[in-house]
Amino acid sequence: VLAAVQRYSDALRYASEDLQRDMEVVLTAVRRHSRALLHVHSDLRQDRNVVLAAVREHAWALEHVPRHFLTDPEVARAAVERAGATLRLLPEKLRADREIVLAAVGQDPGSLRYAVEPLRHDKHLLLEALKQQAQNDV
Repeated sequence: VLAAVQRYSDALRYASEDLQRDMEVVLTAVRRHSRALLHVHSDLRQDRNVVLAAVREHAWALEHVPRHFLTDPEVARAAVERAGATLRLLPEKLRADREIVLAAVGQDPGSLRYAVEPLRHDKHLLLEALKQQAQNDV
């Protein structure tokens, strides 16, 4: 079962409910495939460790997490550190969090455009975005 989950992105979809609730199977699946979170049993979709495992490997899995995890700073940071543009999926409160925006800009300078208006004009954040862009251009 684990081999199938590692190899095929939809394997969890067709697995039994018991396997969709099995933590080892679920963690293997969400770490391997971003959309696997869609096929995890609803009980485990509410598990913060499952959500963090998914987002740490596939930031865009953030699109599939239960809504209340979008307000979790650790989940948000895990996503933006992997793909800065996921900042756009976060609620305004976290797009106003300087540290989360800084982490996003550190990964993708263009993600600054998703920060709240005042932070888009923050000198330190602008300098960090320019620094990152210069490193990307090299």
